[in-house]
Amino acid sequence: MLKNSKLYFIALCFLVIVTAGYLWHVEQRRTTYFPPEEPTIIFRNTGWQDQMVLQGENRIYRSSIPTETATIIERTGNSFTVKWDNWGTEIFVKQDDGTYLIQS
Repeated sequence: MLKNSKLYFIALCFLVIVTAGYLWHVEQRRTTYFPPEEPTIIFRNTGWQDQMVLQGENRIYRSSIPTETATIIERTGNSFTVKWDNWGTEIFVKQDDGTYLIQS
Protein backbone atom coordinates (compact mmCIF):
# COMPACT_ATOMS: atom_id res chain seq x y z
CA MET A 1 0.00 0.00 0.00
CA LEU A 2 2.83 2.41 0.84
CA LYS A 3 4.52 1.87 -2.54
CA ASN A 4 1.30 2.65 -4.42
CA SER A 5 0.73 5.79 -2.34
CA LYS A 6 4.20 7.09 -3.22
CA LEU A 7 3.63 6.31 -6.88
CA TYR A 8 0.29 8.15 -6.88
CA PHE A 9 1.86 11.10 -5.08
CA ILE A 10 4.69 11.30 -7.62
CA ALA A 11 2.23 11.06 -10.52
CA LEU A 12 0.07 13.79 -9.00
CA CYS A 13 3.09 16.09 -8.52
CA PHE A 14 4.15 15.50 -12.10
CA LEU A 15 0.65 16.30 -13.35
CA VAL A 16 0.52 19.52 -11.30
CA ILE A 17 3.92 20.66 -12.62
CA VAL A 18 3.02 19.92 -16.25
CA THR A 19 -0.35 21.66 -15.93
CA ALA A 20 1.19 24.73 -14.27
CA GLY A 21 3.82 24.95 -17.02
CA TYR A 22 1.17 24.73 -19.72
CA LEU A 23 -0.99 27.40 -18.05
CA TRP A 24 2.05 29.70 -17.72
CA HIS A 25 2.80 29.23 -21.42
CA VAL A 26 -0.81 30.02 -22.38
CA GLU A 27 -0.78 33.15 -20.19
CA GLN A 28 2.49 34.36 -21.77
CA ARG A 29 1.04 33.96 -25.27
CA ARG A 30 -2.15 35.74 -24.22
CA THR A 31 -0.28 38.83 -23.02
CA THR A 32 1.89 39.05 -26.15
CA TYR A 33 -0.01 40.48 -29.08
CA PHE A 34 0.23 42.46 -32.28
CA PRO A 35 -2.17 45.29 -33.01
CA PRO A 36 -4.85 44.09 -35.45
CA GLU A 37 -3.94 46.74 -38.03
CA GLU A 38 -0.29 45.63 -38.12
CA PRO A 39 0.18 41.85 -37.74
CA THR A 40 3.96 42.24 -37.99
CA ILE A 41 6.19 45.18 -37.21
CA ILE A 42 9.67 45.16 -38.70
CA PHE A 43 12.31 47.59 -37.49
CA ARG A 44 15.39 48.28 -39.62
CA ASN A 45 18.53 49.77 -38.12
CA THR A 46 21.94 50.30 -39.74
CA GLY A 47 23.22 46.93 -38.52
CA TRP A 48 20.09 44.81 -38.23
CA GLN A 49 16.51 44.15 -39.27
CA ASP A 50 14.11 42.28 -37.00
CA GLN A 51 10.47 41.58 -36.32
CA MET A 52 9.34 43.33 -33.16
CA VAL A 53 7.02 41.81 -30.59
CA LEU A 54 4.71 44.09 -28.65
CA GLN A 55 4.10 43.09 -25.06
CA GLY A 56 1.32 44.96 -23.33
CA GLU A 57 0.81 48.55 -24.40
CA ASN A 58 4.30 49.98 -24.09
CA ARG A 59 6.92 47.20 -24.15
CA ILE A 60 8.63 45.80 -27.21
CA TYR A 61 11.39 43.29 -27.89
CA ARG A 62 13.27 41.82 -30.84
CA SER A 63 11.97 38.40 -31.84
CA SER A 64 15.46 37.07 -32.64
CA ILE A 65 17.01 38.48 -29.44
CA PRO A 66 14.26 38.58 -26.77
CA THR A 67 16.66 40.16 -24.26
CA GLU A 68 16.80 43.31 -26.43
CA THR A 69 13.83 45.11 -24.88
CA ALA A 70 12.53 48.67 -24.99
CA THR A 71 9.76 50.92 -23.75
CA ILE A 72 7.60 52.63 -26.35
CA ILE A 73 7.73 56.30 -25.40
CA GLU A 74 5.52 57.53 -28.25
CA ARG A 75 3.64 55.96 -31.12
CA THR A 76 2.13 58.04 -33.91
CA GLY A 77 0.51 56.89 -37.13
CA ASN A 78 3.87 56.61 -38.85
CA SER A 79 6.56 56.33 -36.18
CA PHE A 80 7.71 54.71 -32.97
CA THR A 81 9.94 56.38 -30.39
CA VAL A 82 11.50 53.68 -28.22
CA LYS A 83 13.89 53.79 -25.30
CA TRP A 84 15.97 50.63 -25.34
CA ASP A 85 16.80 49.23 -21.92
CA ASN A 86 20.48 48.94 -22.92
CA TRP A 87 21.00 51.32 -25.86
CA GLY A 88 19.23 54.67 -25.50
CA THR A 89 16.35 56.28 -27.39
CA GLU A 90 15.67 55.84 -31.12
CA ILE A 91 12.93 56.89 -33.53
CA PHE A 92 11.73 54.50 -36.24
CA VAL A 93 9.70 55.97 -39.13
CA LYS A 94 7.31 53.92 -41.28
CA GLN A 95 8.44 53.38 -44.87
CA ASP A 96 6.39 52.73 -48.01
CA ASP A 97 7.08 48.98 -47.70
CA GLY A 98 5.55 48.93 -44.20
CA THR A 99 8.80 48.54 -42.28
CA TYR A 100 10.07 51.08 -39.76
CA LEU A 101 13.50 52.57 -40.51
CA ILE A 102 15.64 54.26 -37.87
CA GLN A 103 15.67 58.03 -38.23
CA SER A 104 19.21 59.36 -38.62
